[in-house]
Amino acid sequence: MQQARHRLIRVGLKLIDERKSIINIEEAQLRWDDKPDYLLSPVEPDLLSVLEVLCQISTFLAAGYETSSSALTWCLYALATAPQCQNRLRDAIRTITSNSPTLDDDIFKLEYLD
Repeated sequence: MQQARHRLIRVGLKLIDERKSIINIEEAQLRWDDKPDYLLSPVEPDLLSVLEVLCQISTFLAAGYETSSSALTWCLYALATAPQCQNRLRDAIRTITSNSPTLDDDIFKLEYLD
């Protein structure tokens, strides 16, 4: 558990440093109102410190993971309880070739997924 905690801290600090570098590069080009990553900007004293952002990284990761896993769970449950929908979806997906250069576009074009 301690190793995982240290790894999370190391990766978190790296992400913060990378984002700060990008902010510093963009800062000369953008006004304050247009800046997308204001949480890490040193200009405003009310913003989160590096330590506070680091402490929140696990929350951000868990929240994204939990949301995605819940959505996928409900989707699979809905398909499992509706065999006709499952078959129709399977047939629609099978129309896409696996070596399609535009796989993402092909999936988004499936009318059954709308």
